[in-house]
Amino acid sequence: MADTLALVWPRTSEGPLRGTAVRGGEAVGPAFAVDAPVTGEALKKAMAKAGVTAKRAVVALPRSLATIRRLDLPDVQDDDLPDLVRMQAATKSAAPLDQLAYDFLPLPRSTDPEHAAKRAAMLATVPASLFERVKQVVGAAGLELTTVGLNADGVARLVAKQSPAEGRTLVVARDGEFAELSLLNVTPGGVRLVHSHSAHPSGEDEVEWERALLSECNRVLISHASGAADGLAAVWGIGQKAEAFVPRLAERFECESHVASRWDALGLSGNAGEVDPGVFSGAVGHAAGATEVPGLDFLSPRRRSEPEDTRLRTALLAATALTVLIGAGWFVLYRQKSDLREDIQILEAQIEDDELFIERNEPYLAEDAAVGAWNAESTDARAELARLDALLPGTDRMFLETFQLSPPTTRSRATVRADGFANSEQLVREVERDLAAAGYVVRPTQTGRVTGRPGYPVKFSLSVELPAPEDSNPEPVGSAAA
Repeated sequence: MADTLALVWPRTSEGPLRGTAVRGGEAVGPAFAVDAPVTGEALKKAMAKAGVTAKRAVVALPRSLATIRRLDLPDVQDDDLPDLVRMQAATKSAAPLDQLAYDFLPLPRSTDPEHAAKRAAMLATVPASLFERVKQVVGAAGLELTTVGLNADGVARLVAKQSPAEGRTLVVARDGEFAELSLLNVTPGGVRLVHSHSAHPSGEDEVEWERALLSECNRVLISHASGAADGLAAVWGIGQKAEAFVPRLAERFECESHVASRWDALGLSGNAGEVDPGVFSGAVGHAAGATEVPGLDFLSPRRRSEPEDTRLRTALLAATALTVLIGAGWFVLYRQKSDLREDIQILEAQIEDDELFIERNEPYLAEDAAVGAWNAESTDARAELARLDALLPGTDRMFLETFQLSPPTTRSRATVRADGFANSEQLVREVERDLAAAGYVVRPTQTGRVTGRPGYPVKFSLSVELPAPEDSNPEPVGSAAA
């Protein structure tokens, strides 16, 4: 296996670019550093001075340079996840999507029945300017850039090669005063990175630093509890000072402890005194870790797989089939041509006769429709009187003296004319409104004051057109014009 240059990108523009060569996927070579400002030419000189001959490089970015979000998504197929993630990234990111480089990790499905119908993904974004800077520096040094990921997923790949216990595993990689916390989910199906956090515990001595680190670990575990079996299966500490804080974390979380202050604890060989695993484990993991562990790669982010372009092949097949069909069809059409002409002439003559017949009989059809509509609207005077009685107030307030029902005509529906007496003109107006609400067409009502009718001083003449029957067809011909 060819050598690979593992580069750890600086946290700030003033920090150094650190690198080491991973030889044959098993040995970690000496470390070197490129002081700021980092350039491709400076990297090339540092490689030559360290005797590094690798032609390909991987870059691990510190967690502090990336923004990580958990996205809750509908339960869709894996092929549909890239499009959904892109839409949510566009809406939830503070910067426009074209100013970011991003990738995502599908998270394991929840065992909670309440969330079984949902998917989740871990979205990681970095500024596009940073990503372009990485490519520019590595390319200027004459190297082939194969991976640009985070320290966290590189660390996950190294830990996965050590067959960790099933359950949740917390990995703490210490780099001086900084620590990167990676939360892994270990199942029979493999190891998955589910969260990453950058911490800068503060303290005047190691005891206070470890106390601050414990608080950061608690915060990560509480905010990413799974709802069941929230405890840890193991704690891994990576770095030269890991043996100092790992036992305390394991005691606090009541879980197994693993100290990787040397490379052999991660299945590799190398001088840990010169090449601190806490600094280089992420980059080395991208170069020599378990490739079956899904990781983030801003250079080759997850995208919907493009379907095979079969347009040319389909076009050729279609052209061949079309040629065969045209040849066979031409012969059949030629034989049928004369028969079709004769059929067309017969049909045209028949259509002309039918049109003449319809034109001659159209007045009779219109009259028949009008008579049918008039007959359908026959009106029962007693039924209409009962219907009006249900709408009118009681005789203590109003009564009818005369009632006349005129049958419908071809231009109007049945009409009721009635005279009566009421106790007030306002009551007459209320009756008009009630009749109109019931579908009657109310014509202006004439009222007048009379004497000799105690309690009924108002005489009125009511004229209304009955509403159309509920099961009737549209109005008779000519009613719209009326």
